[in-house]
Amino acid sequence: GCALALEATALCVLDVERDGWPDLFVCGGGAEPPPDVLDARGGGPNALLANQEGRGFRERAAEAGVAGEGWSSGCAAAD
Repeated sequence: GCALALEATALCVLDVERDGWPDLFVCGGGAEPPPDVLDARGGGPNALLANQEGRGFRERAAEAGVAGEGWSSGCAAAD
C-alpha cells in the first residue's frame, strides 16, 4: 500500500505502465492558490501512484520525473 498526505487540486486516472491497471496522477496544490496566476510557487508535490495489480499503489513521481513542486490547477490524460 501507499499512504500520502497531500493537498491536491486535481486527479487523473490513467494507465502509465500499460498493464491494464488504473494508475493515479495527483496534482499538488495548497491551501490557498497563488496570488498571481503565473506564480506557481507554494504548491505541494505531485504524486504518481502506480497500481500494483490491485494490491495497493506505489509512489513513482520522482522516478518518472513528474514530482516537481508548484501549485497546479488541473491535469489531463489521453491515450
